[in-house]
Amino acid sequence: MMFDITYQNGQNPGFQNASNRQNMQDAQSPSSGLQMGPEIPMEDVLDPQSNEEVVRGSLQQDLANNLGYYVEIDFLIGSSNIVTQRGILYSVGVNYVTLYHETEDRYVVCDLYSIKFVTFYNSRVTPRSQQSMGSAMTRRM
Repeated sequence: MMFDITYQNGQNPGFQNASNRQNMQDAQSPSSGLQMGPEIPMEDVLDPQSNEEVVRGSLQQDLANNLGYYVEIDFLIGSSNIVTQRGILYSVGVNYVTLYHETEDRYVVCDLYSIKFVTFYNSRVTPRSQQSMGSAMTRRM
């Protein structure tokens, strides 16, 4: 199963079947807010029967469900360095996420497997509290 989803002008053409497209449209409607959690029965998450069910209960799917929202993602680099990237969640692939930094008009592609924490903001633009912060920050654990 190919998994590559991109947020473009409120549209997301990457889903492969009609039910997933509807879920994404629901997630992108302004009144629905963040989609935090699988939209399938917990039994399917705990005992998946197909590759699609595996993805639907994953961090990858949670990220894909919230394309277009502002996020703060902490990446573990090496054994003790945390690097934080902030931006609009633009796309999710098999092994990467892409963030858009609207203040700098640039995209950053990030490794999905080094993600440790994701903070979701219920905003589709950079929140005022985050505008003065740099796009990347490193801290030691």
